[in-house]
Amino acid sequence: MSEPAKNGRGLFIAATGQNNGKTTTALAIFQHLVEEAKWAPLSFMKPVGQRTIELQGVLADEDVLLMRDAFELKRDAHFMSPVTVPAGFTRQYLDGKTTNRHIEEAILGGWNALTAEGATVIVEGTGHAGVGSVFDMNNAMVAKLLNLPVVVVAEGGIGRPLDAIALNLALFEKHGADVQGVIFNKVQADKRDQVLEYGAKFLKRFGVEVLGAVEFSEVLRKPSLMRLLLDLKAELLCGENFLDRVPTSIIIGAAALDYVLERIGPKTLIATPASRTDVITAAIHNFTLTRLKRSQVRGEVLGLILTGTQEPHRLCIEQAREVGLPILRTRTDVFETVENIHGSLAKILPSDREKLDLVRAIYRDSLDWSRILNIIRRSR
Repeated sequence: MSEPAKNGRGLFIAATGQNNGKTTTALAIFQHLVEEAKWAPLSFMKPVGQRTIELQGVLADEDVLLMRDAFELKRDAHFMSPVTVPAGFTRQYLDGKTTNRHIEEAILGGWNALTAEGATVIVEGTGHAGVGSVFDMNNAMVAKLLNLPVVVVAEGGIGRPLDAIALNLALFEKHGADVQGVIFNKVQADKRDQVLEYGAKFLKRFGVEVLGAVEFSEVLRKPSLMRLLLDLKAELLCGENFLDRVPTSIIIGAAALDYVLERIGPKTLIATPASRTDVITAAIHNFTLTRLKRSQVRGEVLGLILTGTQEPHRLCIEQAREVGLPILRTRTDVFETVENIHGSLAKILPSDREKLDLVRAIYRDSLDWSRILNIIRRSR
């Protein structure tokens, strides 16, 4: 491995597994540095990205584009996302067509560009500590290469999550990476004190601190309407002003109307065949009264997904457009559409205002900010 980076300071956010809340934690820390600590200049980096997308002609990891747009970061995205892993990348590496040196040089080149003007960089890893081992650049090795202190995000609990922490710490130790703390995420509210107490007892033997415990949020676990629009490759018929809303329940509008209406609860998304004019009309009525804050409304419809090959009635769409009801359009049948919805990721988008505000609120009192700031200050 090349000599570790010597300039710049920052923090490496790792995790014990995929979807443990690494990006959300990085987002929350960045928010705090900007809004509370007034820390500047700041930048973000995801050295090895696995979910690469193209946005306005820029190809980079999805989380890099989120942070760039959410915080209006000015540096080029390719510095923040120096290594991407497209299909066939692993085979090319094992065949000798790509070398580890090229990967290291790309990561260090991005780091040096971001820190050239003294920026503090929040760095997000990919998956658990061992992800990237197949091309000799796992998270532990990246943290060591960048010479950064590490904070590990783990699931909330005192059984399996602690075992996962031990497994990940072993790999960080093997590569000489400095793990400073652990943040427990998605913790059940009534278990938070227990997780903090026994997590601290367990981690003491490794010389690692507990830096906080973040309670589980159903909203953060669900995709926003905009996320669904992208993941389902749907057509947006109307309601563009409310796509940041996050439905926490999904119902199928294929049964009798009375049955559908009885199942509408808080923050409901209805997936219904485009031919169901009665369901569409009822959803428009619910959305209109909800926006007017009428107390007698049962539940709250946040949006519709119209499915199937038959076109919806033109007058229904005009009425929905007038009140602003979000309607997404797919050509798959209603049951396949719902299956695709459940396969959608809850990754945050820059336009997800509800989620961004919720992250700020949840993390504000969940982490030991003074210790986190001290870890960053001491990083060089």
